[in-house]
Amino acid sequence: MAHLHVSTLFKSSLTSVADVSCGQPASPCGGEELAPAHQLVFVRRGVWMKHSGAGGKRTLVAEPAHVLFLNCDEPYRVSHPVAGGDECTALDFSRETVAHVAGRYDVRCADRVGGPFHITHAPLTPHAAMRLRTLRRGLHAEHADALAIQEVALGVLDSAVRDGFAAVGVRPTTKRTETLRQRRQLVEHTKLVLASAPGAAHSLAQLACDVHSSPFHLTRVFREITGLPVHQYLLRLRLTLALERIEKGEQHLSALALDLGFSSHSHLSSAFRRTFGLTPTAFIRAEELSPEF
Repeated sequence: MAHLHVSTLFKSSLTSVADVSCGQPASPCGGEELAPAHQLVFVRRGVWMKHSGAGGKRTLVAEPAHVLFLNCDEPYRVSHPVAGGDECTALDFSRETVAHVAGRYDVRCADRVGGPFHITHAPLTPHAAMRLRTLRRGLHAEHADALAIQEVALGVLDSAVRDGFAAVGVRPTTKRTETLRQRRQLVEHTKLVLASAPGAAHSLAQLACDVHSSPFHLTRVFREITGLPVHQYLLRLRLTLALERIEKGEQHLSALALDLGFSSHSHLSSAFRRTFGLTPTAFIRAEELSPEF
């Protein structure tokens, strides 16, 4: 479609994120479309109408105060009641991921014929709106962190699903079957994997596979036990190792950065400064000038 522009911002086996801009003028209902994946669609500007069901009689206003849920291959049509076009952000997830998150509210989600989403939209709460903004900032950051993006994207999905079910009066029903010991073992196993290869490009999907968990479950349990998201824990690990190696005389900071999983010298320097209050170079100079004990 000439009036539609899709810009993919991130893509992984767990999730993908795209901005969709539509310059369509005010127009009636168009031809049938199929959702390309299990999606969350956030309208950031403008308004359009989703038409579904027999004859397109079920209508839903797509505007910035709500998030839309689409199942993969779900048919629908779109109309544009007002001119000016619209801008949206779409998050795609696997069926397994959506079923795992939505299954906390409805255990039938995984086997539902039409797809795991059986709610069509949810109010965009301030918390969910801020999570979306955090995700978009991360995607446009100079040193985008893939692990962080995947964790935040799962958080956006969790918030949207929770708010959607809460709007229709449904609360989580899944009972916790793991003991505290089992959850701690999961976290310790994850920490071991990260510490064994701190410089590796860890993906959330592979990390969850390595510790025999689902990405969503791992992120929730890890934060619950440690108080940190996985990506922040890994960043602290890398920076602590960098501090130790610099203190012991490491001079080749570009090589050190790449060895510890940073994208460049500047990436290491900016993260080091945010955490320790000075750059690695300034730290080296301070060490040289400090009096001996």
